[in-house]
Amino acid sequence: MGVTVTKDLTASVLANIHKLVEQDVLVGIPESNDERRDDQGITNAALGYLHTHGGTILIPAHAQTIYRKVDINGDFARGGRFVKAADSNFATTHHVDAYTVTLPPRPFLKPGIIKARDKINAQMRAAAMAAVNGKPAQIQEAMVKAGIVAVDGVKSIFTDGSLTPLAPSTIRQKGGKDNPLLLTGQLRDANTYVIREK
Repeated sequence: MGVTVTKDLTASVLANIHKLVEQDVLVGIPESNDERRDDQGITNAALGYLHTHGGTILIPAHAQTIYRKVDINGDFARGGRFVKAADSNFATTHHVDAYTVTLPPRPFLKPGIIKARDKINAQMRAAAMAAVNGKPAQIQEAMVKAGIVAVDGVKSIFTDGSLTPLAPSTIRQKGGKDNPLLLTGQLRDANTYVIREK
């Protein structure tokens, strides 16, 4: 009794496996998502690094305009609390001396990937099975899904309550909102994935 090989797919399977192992799914803030729209002099990647590791930053001396609303009697409305520029009818500009701000570590990238690890692993297993089964299009599809799942895990850290809480003074500045790292959404939304050849 013998074995007859009718079709040898070894070369194709090996090529697919090679294609799989020669690619990485990278998650984070690529250069294309680095710029911020608020002209704060820091990039998304630098801000992400600072929040991940914590640190002290120097806020240079600057002028600050504050806006309030005055009622028809000439008194400050809303107890003199600040309002948005569009809602104000009274503004004053003040000098603010330079000061430092110390930020505690609030890592989001690694915890987000760990949070999504099981789903990421499932997609990478699907990519490996596609390689073994000779389905190169499914390799790419599974790697894309792994990237999407990883990014979703990272972005979920911004709202799941696991980050170090804000200082009471920061909560007041944010109008009572205790949502660390989420003011404009730019840092969160800068996180994405890329599939890159090694």
